[in-house]
Amino acid sequence: MIFGLIGLLTISVLAGAIIWIRYRRLKSFVAKLAEDLRFQVEHRQPLEISTVPERAVPLYLVIKSLLRQLPSNIGIDPLTGLPNRQWFKRAITPLMPVTRGTLVMLDIDRFRLVNDLFGFSAGDKILQGYAARLRQSMPQPRFVVRMDGDEFLLFYEQPLNTAALETLQQELQRPYQMDKTPIGLKVRVGYLQLDSHHADTSLMLKRVDLALKKRVTVVMALPLMRLEMTACICGKCRLFTVCLKLYKAISYIWFTNLKRVCTQANVPR
Repeated sequence: MIFGLIGLLTISVLAGAIIWIRYRRLKSFVAKLAEDLRFQVEHRQPLEISTVPERAVPLYLVIKSLLRQLPSNIGIDPLTGLPNRQWFKRAITPLMPVTRGTLVMLDIDRFRLVNDLFGFSAGDKILQGYAARLRQSMPQPRFVVRMDGDEFLLFYEQPLNTAALETLQQELQRPYQMDKTPIGLKVRVGYLQLDSHHADTSLMLKRVDLALKKRVTVVMALPLMRLEMTACICGKCRLFTVCLKLYKAISYIWFTNLKRVCTQANVPR
């Protein structure tokens, strides 16, 4: 009788241990699966989990098959590899309401001139280098997004002060090397402090875009920010040099006329 009870108790303990081990494995698998699926939102890649509990194999295979059928570049800008506007709206939604941090909108001033003078291939390479600097910037933003063309959006979970924004602007304006030719860019910055201006996603994007446009208005009243370029003056580059001097001359005339109009209209400069 006693031996029977001891045997039954032993079997119960072993069964409980097996159930506990299986539960722990299943819990660990679910946590790993959830983490990988969250990562898939930002960076699409094949789903690979080394240890899958036997009971969870059908679920794992179905999810893996579904991910394989989805387009790999959905929500991703093909040129820079950064997320796009649609991706940002999906990614920020679970975090709402966002009542802390900073939204920063960046715009490259007259980037079209780079494409006109150096070609679209050079412009694409500069945008890729620009995106790489954004990824490596400190402090690192939670999200780095290419909104449209030469507009980029950064989301910081912690508030950013003016000094940090100026440092970021200076880093992005360091010359980019293109066939041994340094090309300097002028970057405009608009930002929104979310602790006092938080709202729904669409309204926050409108507000930070308005902040950027206000910044553009201020820049328009200052001396025209020219695209800084340096080129050799050999025979092959004379045409480029002439074009660049012509552009600077036109810019000077344009700013002089703008200054006169602002003075007549009493626009503060």
